[in-house]
Amino acid sequence: MLTQVCTREQPDSTDILRELLRRDPVTDYADSDGRTALIWAASAGCTEAVQVLLEAGAKPDLPDNEGLTGSNARCTTAVVLL
Repeated sequence: MLTQVCTREQPDSTDILRELLRRDPVTDYADSDGRTALIWAASAGCTEAVQVLLEAGAKPDLPDNEGLTGSNARCTTAVVLL
């Protein structure tokens, strides 16, 4: 569910993300490709979601199955929070 919220930036997406994290604070679940919500958010350029995930304790150095991490995922805006 976190990855679905983190792939598109909508007006209420960070509120939904915060609520999901309040209910289940584990930020580093990965999909079948090893991608975490942080990797999806950074790849989609969702800087607010990236910030929320980092503040919640997401680990930016966890790699997916291809070695991509939240730190090096393509982002439309530079993320200097890392």
